[in-house]
Amino acid sequence: MIDFTPAGNSNNCNLLFERNPGGAPANLAVSVARLGGSSAFIGKAGDDIFGRFLKNTLKKENVDDSGLVLTKEALTTLAFVELKENGERDFSFYRNNSADTLLKPSEVCIDHIKNSRFFHFGSLSLTHKSARKATMAALRTALKSGVNISYDPNLRKPLWKNSDEAKRAILSVMHYASVLKVSDDELFFITGEKELDRGAEIIIKRFNTPILLVTRGADGSNSYFCGKVIRQSAFTDLKVIDTTGAGDAFFGSFLYSLLHEACMDVRHLTQTGMDFCMRFASAAAAVCVSRKGAIPSLPKREEVLSLLNLRQSV
Repeated sequence: MIDFTPAGNSNNCNLLFERNPGGAPANLAVSVARLGGSSAFIGKAGDDIFGRFLKNTLKKENVDDSGLVLTKEALTTLAFVELKENGERDFSFYRNNSADTLLKPSEVCIDHIKNSRFFHFGSLSLTHKSARKATMAALRTALKSGVNISYDPNLRKPLWKNSDEAKRAILSVMHYASVLKVSDDELFFITGEKELDRGAEIIIKRFNTPILLVTRGADGSNSYFCGKVIRQSAFTDLKVIDTTGAGDAFFGSFLYSLLHEACMDVRHLTQTGMDFCMRFASAAAAVCVSRKGAIPSLPKREEVLSLLNLRQSV
């Protein structure tokens, strides 16, 4: 999808918007590639100026774009982003029968999934019948192939008919996740529990989740695995400009560091390895929010390591 983010005002004092490539799964795929990992994207966009821009962006970012289908049947989803003074954002979506909702099971690149170490998805591909069938087909392939599954509910209430439908759909696939990431607001939405540790315990017991990550914005993040909890403070070394894509930067860099930096997998993760992955992900998110846009703001590996080294030297 396209994020139109604020870009100042015109001479007539009207708000200007800048076209930025986005969409949570694409953000995460680019996050992994920017850090030096290998990623591919599966989805559908309109064969229009925006869809072609997104496909070219994936190519430019070294993400395998062969799984991105462009169609003349529908237009690319658009989102207009309003930024608040603290960098937080509100979205207005234009997604009525948009191309991404029309992805078919037959259009899913099975080989991409079979040859991956992680299959990642979000809940917004569950909002419409066709894309939901495609998502479930992809999940079945991942399970049969022994591929780890990462899941980000990424709650966007305006894109669902109502909150009850959103909750049912989000919960219906949570038991598939090897690694699950939720925000503190999403944790409350899912469990009804405001206390983070109790909410996390509810999810882990109900869905047998091996690794649960809870992001808390400026308050940092928590990870839960093997009965342990790691509380990671946020990196406040950089000024917050725009929080768009921060969760995707965090999750993408966590998965990258899990596979590449910590040299671990989900089954053999130690507390030391988890501690590093959390610090790496937190630093990546800090770099992301210090710049505008989602994909344009995602950090490279050396930027993350530089911030980590700066924190260690203080």
